[in-house]
Amino acid sequence: MKPILRFVLPVFLVTHLLSPARAEETTATSNEWPAIVEPMAPLGERLIPRLSDPNDPRARQELYRLLAATAVYGYFGGVYADKEHPDFWPFFNQVFSFLFPNPDDAYHMTPIDPKGVYKLNGYRGTVHIANFQIVGAGTMFTHGTGGLAGFGKTLGNFDLDHDAHLKKDGSFEILVSAERPKNYKGDWWQMPPKAHILLMRQISYDWLHEVDGRFAISRLDRPAMKPRDTASEIEEKLKRIPAFSEAWTKASLDWMERMRKAGPVNT
Repeated sequence: MKPILRFVLPVFLVTHLLSPARAEETTATSNEWPAIVEPMAPLGERLIPRLSDPNDPRARQELYRLLAATAVYGYFGGVYADKEHPDFWPFFNQVFSFLFPNPDDAYHMTPIDPKGVYKLNGYRGTVHIANFQIVGAGTMFTHGTGGLAGFGKTLGNFDLDHDAHLKKDGSFEILVSAERPKNYKGDWWQMPPKAHILLMRQISYDWLHEVDGRFAISRLDRPAMKPRDTASEIEEKLKRIPAFSEAWTKASLDWMERMRKAGPVNT
């Protein structure tokens, strides 16, 4: 039996793996991953000239670290984010410390549909400030393009301490929509007609004692069940990541250059 197995198994593998259909399939799949990740490869070398000192090895490594952070942000913004099934994801914080970070501020955000009906609920916590901002159409948040000029306009600001009724345990529930539902008596914030992003900000003054809030968002005018993306939809979203990474890294470098020219560093 051993000689037969030695002979039959290699023949089976050769005929199976080298069949025309199998070869075409292997070629197709071997190109998929490179098409997603290879656009990231030249970004470091392309952006090094934007550094204040391109010859500084630490500055270069910090640039590469920034590219890695903005690539992760690109996953959140370009792949995970969904206005039909919203969820707050981390934006500016101690991990994503790009653009113009403030160590006392932690931001989360989600895309929204101006025609949608959303419910915000959770617990305020005890941070110094907890507020929400509605941002209009812009290419940076939604597509990762446009640089500093691509940020949408602020369309509304809402503070949980002034624009909501908190229960004794700090919990709240707010409806956000273009029009107040008939006979609805609870807290309601009006959705601007050009709204695209809902940004949530927590500002801490005493990290040792303050407690972060807990926030959730759900869309009420769509089925709660989130459908599975098709292969082409996933591919299209993943291919957005390099553009997000490059645009947000450029915006960060441009902002730092603007600050250097304005002169507020260490003043």
